[in-house]
This record gives sequence, structure tokens and C-alpha cells, in this order.
Amino acid sequence: MSGSPLVDQHRADVGSLVAVDGMLRPALIRASAGTGKTYRLTARLLRLLVQGAGPESILATTFTRKAAGEILDRVLLTLARGADETDPDSLAQLQMQVEIETLPRSICGQLIERLLANIHRLRICTLDSLFSQLARSYPFELGLPPAWRLTDEIEEAWLRERAIDSMIASLDRAEMTSLMSMLGKGETRRSVARELLRVVNDAYSRYRQCGPDVWKRLKVPKLPEDARLRDAIDAFRASQPTQKRLRDKLEQLTTVLENRDFASLVEDRLVTNIAKARRARTPVKYYRSSFPEGLEEAFDTIYQAAQSTALSLLRAQNEGTATVLQSYDHHVTQLKRAARSLSFEDVGVLLASHFRSLHEHDLARRMDGAVDHILLDEFQDTSPAQWTAIKPFAESVVEGAGSSFYCVGDVKQAIYGWRGGISEIFDKVADDLNDITAEPLDESRRSAPVIMDVVNQVFGSLDTNPSLEEDPDVRVTWRNRFHTHATHHKDYAGYFQLATFPVNEEGKTDKRQRA
Repeated sequence: MSGSPLVDQHRADVGSLVAVDGMLRPALIRASAGTGKTYRLTARLLRLLVQGAGPESILATTFTRKAAGEILDRVLLTLARGADETDPDSLAQLQMQVEIETLPRSICGQLIERLLANIHRLRICTLDSLFSQLARSYPFELGLPPAWRLTDEIEEAWLRERAIDSMIASLDRAEMTSLMSMLGKGETRRSVARELLRVVNDAYSRYRQCGPDVWKRLKVPKLPEDARLRDAIDAFRASQPTQKRLRDKLEQLTTVLENRDFASLVEDRLVTNIAKARRARTPVKYYRSSFPEGLEEAFDTIYQAAQSTALSLLRAQNEGTATVLQSYDHHVTQLKRAARSLSFEDVGVLLASHFRSLHEHDLARRMDGAVDHILLDEFQDTSPAQWTAIKPFAESVVEGAGSSFYCVGDVKQAIYGWRGGISEIFDKVADDLNDITAEPLDESRRSAPVIMDVVNQVFGSLDTNPSLEEDPDVRVTWRNRFHTHATHHKDYAGYFQLATFPVNEEGKTDKRQRA
């Protein structure tokens, strides 16, 4: 793509200064708080501009307008100061930031002129504003109503409540009672509207990501056969523990099996202990007391009955949830079409569906220029639908010559789970794109050494915490992902204090000790 004489001359000027090196390889940065994420991203953007990338070829996204404005301000101010002949330190700092020691002051002045003339083509924006622009580029393909508009949070909540009212009105009493029983795992809730609203708030975003069939895939094991139940009853009756608490518990289990009251086992403490003992390969205990030998098969029978009952209830709840969400999707879509309105999530879902089969050349035409460089900030809050919409851009730049991809975020700072963001999306990026260089960014620019020391002591050994014994996958994941943290400022003073509280026999913190 040819540019103005100024642009062409700028590219010729910097051609002998820099070469595409390791800095421009596809990069996935897992950064901690205070480690300079914005500084690194701004440095990357500045280097692209210095190397001659056109403003229209760069796409930089973040999650808030404030953050987007901060990135743009940093770019413009850094270049302006670098062009100021009375400020030699700023030029030196810029040279260090972009790792080009021979960068002349004249290039900074040319870049400022170039950016200001093309500021409308430099895309430093939020994901929401990017998706709005993309949706307006594909109104017919996405099936958008004429003169559509975006809703705000207040209107979205109002539409949600209206859709739920419409759902309730469309069901007769018997259907509603059955549905509420499924949602409540056999218990009918008092407030129908409140329960449906809870389901929609909790699960609608995930429903849109996976489709209705996923909610029916849960496999439920069979209940124990009658012969196994009788054997377990006989084993419990024959066992005579010395502790009264254990004898009472075995008598209770005998009654449960005789009456086939398996639902009462789902929340039973002993069933939980059986599961823990099987995972840890240790004897089953109840309030720290061990049972006599010879009850292992009976305990397995109890656990199988509880497992089958719990999963059966969960499957019914899943199916009821899918029914609610499918109905809600129909009613809320009708309301939004009538109002010609869409939420940001609606736009992301529509784009994700359409972009799965979109060709990059068509995308470049609609976007008024090909995107050759992508910089994604705060990526831990991205939803699967949003990543699906961004993915065609990312694949194009990763596979293209002279293009670049840069993604930065911190899974520990994920805060947008309520709108579909999932921190695991980092792993998805690494799986979807080729030749990604993963790099941790763990040197804090804010904290004192003493703070980093306690962080490493506490979180570095978190995988050995006894409370995680029943979650081996979590322990392994944490062990693999945690990196030792350091601080850039070795002379900073700091202070920390750790406090612990006693727990009761149920394993909960004593509320009287919290104040």
C-alpha cells in the first residue's frame, strides 16, 4: 500500500535504522500488576510506527476508554517530547524504550505530523467500540435491523425483566411448576421471576457460547443394584464401632438404604469424606474417627448411590436451565428486534458466528485497510465470542510477512466474568495461533522487596496447601503457572502482616474471631 511522499520518505529513513527482530515475533505476555504492561505495549506500538507501519494498519484494543485514551496519550506525548530539541533526555528515553539507539529527533517530528493527519485511522480503542464498527460494516450479513442502536446497562436490565415476564405468561401453571422443580433439583422455588432472573444472569452468556445441546450431555451412572444395597445394609448392621457417633451414623445409613432415600446422601458429610479418602487413598473417617475394617465396599455403594442421585438431579437442572435460556433467548430477541437495539454482547456473538467463515480480504475492504499489527491489552477479560471475532485478524497477522501480534494480560486481575470473560482464554490463544512466544512479566515497578518476598512465600507454596488435596488439577495448574516475582526497586521500604483465624469442626472460620 503506497502512502504520501512523507510516509514513503519516513519508511526509507528508518529502513537502515531498524530490522524486524525478536521484538516483533508473535508474543503472549502474562504480566503481573505493576510490571509495566502499558509501558511495554506502548513501546511495541511506537516501534511499529518508527519502523514505518501506517496508522491504518495497527489495531490496539483494551477494555476501557480510559485505558485506550491513556495509550494514545502516551504515544503522542512520547513522540512530541522526543521531537523537542530542548528535551534531550526524552529522546534518549524513547530510544531506550523502542530499543533503537540511533533513532533521530527528526523522525519523531515526522511521526507526530503523520499521526495527527491520520488520527482518525489509528485504531486504539475498546473491544466494544471495535465490534460496533465491525457490526456497522456487516449490517446485512449479521441480519441487523435498520437504524439499530446499542443499549446501556439500565435498558438491558429492563429488557431482561420484560423478557422474563413474557416467558412466564407463555407457560401454563403445570409447565411452570415442572420447570421450577427441575431448576431447583426437585424443590419448587417461591419467586418464579426471581429464580428465572438468577438463571439468566448466571448462565445466558455461556449458553450463547456453547449452544443448547451441551446442556444435555451429562452422563449419569446407574444406581447400585438391589443385591449391593442389601450387602451394604448387612455390613453396616454387623459393624459395631466403639464410638457412639460412628454407630449412630451407620444406623442412619442403614435406614437411608432401606428406604432408598438417596437424595439425603447428596449433602451428607460422610459421603464427602468417602470421596476425599478415595482420592487420597486413605481410610474413611468421620469427625476424625476411623471406622472398623470391612466397610469399604459398603462405603463404595453409598458413594455410588449419592453420585447417581446427585448427577441425576444435576442433569435435570441442566435441562431445565437450557429450556429457560432457550425460551429467554427467543423472547428477548423479539423485544430487541422491535426496539432495534443490541447489547455489546449481542454484537460480539453475531460477529463471532459470521467471522468463522470470513475471508481476510473481505475484512480488509470493510475495514478501509488491512490490519497488519494487533496489540491486545487486558486480554484476560476477553470472552470466547470476542476471541472468535478477533481471531481472523490474529491469524492473518501471525501468518503474514511483516506483520506482528502482541497480547498482554494478567489472569489474576480478571474482573469481567459477569459479561463472559474467562481468564483461560490465554491458553486458547496459544493453541489457536502458531509460533507464539509466551513470556512472563513478573518484575514489579511498584512494590518493595519485602512485599514480593511474602508473595512468593505464600503463593509459591500454595499447591502444597492441604485444602487443595481434593483438587489435584488445580494444584498442578497453579504450580505450572506461578512464577517467582521480583521487584525493580531494590531500595524500597515495605511492611506486611499476615493474620490467621481459628476454624470450627465444620472447617469454617469462627465468625466471632473475624472482627
